[in-house]
Amino acid sequence: MVRDLMTKDLFTLYDDDTLNFADEVMNWKRIRHIPIINHNYELQGVLTHRDLLALSISQLAALPVNDQKSLHRRIRVGDVIRKSVTTTSPGTRLKEAAKIMFEKKIGCLPVVEHGRLVGIITEADFVKFFIEWRVEKDSGA
Repeated sequence: MVRDLMTKDLFTLYDDDTLNFADEVMNWKRIRHIPIINHNYELQGVLTHRDLLALSISQLAALPVNDQKSLHRRIRVGDVIRKSVTTTSPGTRLKEAAKIMFEKKIGCLPVVEHGRLVGIITEADFVKFFIEWRVEKDSGA
């Protein structure tokens, strides 16, 4: 089940945090997906490292570097995130969660229960699970 594999100790940001802060958190914690919540802890969307790169390349590329940095300090995460996010629940089977991620070509699924964000499951979680399963299988355990 998703509850057995998901990350429960999340790093989240508020929708009024800046892109600059989001970028710093991603680099500091070495994560590629950050759930974005409002001050009622309700999921608003997900910001991905890919979103930050796309924004920098497409919309900011023509600006001088100092202007890019200044803009990143002013733009709020809530203004650029995708608000239509596919989610799952803790009781979803891992096979179903993996299938959703594969078919929708997404790198993570926020895990929501009773309207509240309770975790996140990512591609990396599945890779780690597979490696551990394979090592266990190969060792005959």
